[in-house]
Amino acid sequence: METLGQYQKIVLLTSCVISLARETASRQLRCPGRLLQMALTLSERICETKECLAAVAGSWYSLSQQVFSFVLSDDFLSGKQALDETVMSLTGTVQLAGDIASMACSKGNPISLSVWESFLQVQAKFSCAQMNTKVLLEKAASLEGSCRVGRAILELRCVQWAISMHILLGAVDQFIGRDVLFLRELRSAVKNKLCSQSLLAAVSENSLRLQEAAQLSYLSCPEDCGRSEILALREEIKVLVEALLDASNTLLVSPLSTASLYIRFELLQRDLALRAKALLLHLEKVNTEHLQVIRDVVGPALSPLSQEDRERRKEAFEEKASQLMASVQGVKTTLQDILEASAQLQSQANLLSIADHLLVLTSDAVGSARQLLESHHVKGNLHLDSIVWYWSAKAHYLVTQLQAVQGINEHNLQLMRRHLQNARDQCSPRQHKSTAKLFPAQELDGLSHAKSAETCPSRSRRGSGAAREAHEMLLSPQHQNSPPRIALASSPAKHETENSDTGQGDPSKMSQVTKDMATRMLHMTQFLRKKGPITSKDQLVACARQMASDGQVFVKFGRIVAKHCLDKRCSTELLCAAEQTHTISSQLSIVARVKAVTAESKSSSELLVSNAQNLIQAVWHVLKAAEAACIKGLQKPPPDSEEEEVAAFCTHWRKTLLWHRAKESLNSDRDELGLRKTQTRAEPTLTAMVQEQSPQTKYTPKHPKPIKGHTTMDSRL
Repeated sequence: METLGQYQKIVLLTSCVISLARETASRQLRCPGRLLQMALTLSERICETKECLAAVAGSWYSLSQQVFSFVLSDDFLSGKQALDETVMSLTGTVQLAGDIASMACSKGNPISLSVWESFLQVQAKFSCAQMNTKVLLEKAASLEGSCRVGRAILELRCVQWAISMHILLGAVDQFIGRDVLFLRELRSAVKNKLCSQSLLAAVSENSLRLQEAAQLSYLSCPEDCGRSEILALREEIKVLVEALLDASNTLLVSPLSTASLYIRFELLQRDLALRAKALLLHLEKVNTEHLQVIRDVVGPALSPLSQEDRERRKEAFEEKASQLMASVQGVKTTLQDILEASAQLQSQANLLSIADHLLVLTSDAVGSARQLLESHHVKGNLHLDSIVWYWSAKAHYLVTQLQAVQGINEHNLQLMRRHLQNARDQCSPRQHKSTAKLFPAQELDGLSHAKSAETCPSRSRRGSGAAREAHEMLLSPQHQNSPPRIALASSPAKHETENSDTGQGDPSKMSQVTKDMATRMLHMTQFLRKKGPITSKDQLVACARQMASDGQVFVKFGRIVAKHCLDKRCSTELLCAAEQTHTISSQLSIVARVKAVTAESKSSSELLVSNAQNLIQAVWHVLKAAEAACIKGLQKPPPDSEEEEVAAFCTHWRKTLLWHRAKESLNSDRDELGLRKTQTRAEPTLTAMVQEQSPQTKYTPKHPKPIKGHTTMDSRL
């Protein structure tokens, strides 16, 4: 910083050298050696400054040097591609920041003005970075062979470009604000190769708490409060955290990691942090009341305070913490008394477990805050931020569940609501005393680690059995023995002319997409065993992206059927299944995008296959829910529309099912010998749209050899 602060000397030396050079050219310089001396001084100062700028820019400078070497080796296109890819990634980051700023302003947030001003800074820095990229490419394109001056100018342009990118990401960090997931500390630790497993575990646990808070908020908030956005952000964060932890491990064990890999890691970290910020804006709106309650207690521990202020606030903190513990204990005690007094409410025992968990979270939050106020050690703050968000979501969820229970009188309901608002007049000294020593920190840590292990199983097992499950869902014997698949007719009239038992004709879009998904699932799992037509990472990513696109076909189908279903309950269930499929399809697309820009590894390939498997399961649930909706009946859609075609397809299947049941009722349940039949013909189902394997899958070995970490798959697969 001392060297960079003396940049004005370069300006003065430059003017001096130019002036001396002019005097030399006109033969007016009395001391010729002075020009050489000043030129050497300027050169040394430029080199020192460039080295300092390179140290500040870090991996961005290394990437710029790669571009510089490409240009010097007459490979301009490779250098341009590296710059274009980086700017494209940053464009998406800035656009996401803009969406978050717009959302913050639209929600009437009191801090929206500062958020918008911070985004304007990001926008300005991005424009500067784009301009530097353009200038660098122009200089690189106009470089002439071995021109030393041109090379020197180009090298300095590379430094300028790297610094502008570093400054841009600094502005993004300022926009992100509070780092709930501790991603900046992770980035610094990975950069210095000093990342401990405890830090990786802390990042994972914080993300799990945030995901759980999102799930509870999704269940608590009404339809018009961004429910779908909360669920989508939750799934995206889940995927990005796993990708970031994978990249961290790769960088830690790699002795000579490339600059491009570090750049991707940095961009991935900002992408995750921005999505976390967007999610927190939604959670703050949904859980405002209870977020204020917990912040009022532990807020001083999260704020930077001097030693004097910390000592002064300790006493107030202890009083508020004891009050909050007694309040939550009061909720549990009241709820327990209500459940014991009423036999009708025995089925609501899960509410008591929610209250128990809330008490655990309260104790954990109070303990972490107390540790911070006493020592102000950074490590004590690794979990408190995420606990605050989790606590507010859990408290709000408990209130909504209590309100939904029939049989709790209004007085008790108001009493428990006031408890969760931490109202002072509701807690007795006996409750305060009984909660003072609940749940030691060791037990809480054990619970956190257990939950982390349960929620994030080893990735090495994710690919195992994926093809087998896909086979069971889409190519099972039950489906193979079903009547011929029902084709989605091109017009309603075609349904009236076809025989309801055959359903022959051209494959419909739905059936073809289903068959394609099954085939791609097979090829992706074969890739894990180094077999099949997929031979490279790029082909695997392309296959996954196509599966994600196919999943949207079923999302659209489910939404149309749900829109016209006459039964509200079936419509709701189908709509939920369609939205879940949409989320998983988007998640698979994100995983594929991350996989496309990260180094190839077995664990990342297994993660991709695992997400594809989840998509197939979601599609299966959409089809099952669509069956129930079709049986209940559909209202007539608008004529000459895609909705009419879908409705005609579903109506035809329903007629086929009813015709099948009518024929079965006429058949005797005993054969010619008087013995009861043990097998009956399977009913036609929407999930039986794939009759047999695709021809491409016939080459699979009859008895494939098992490999480590995978099970031997069915020979029919």
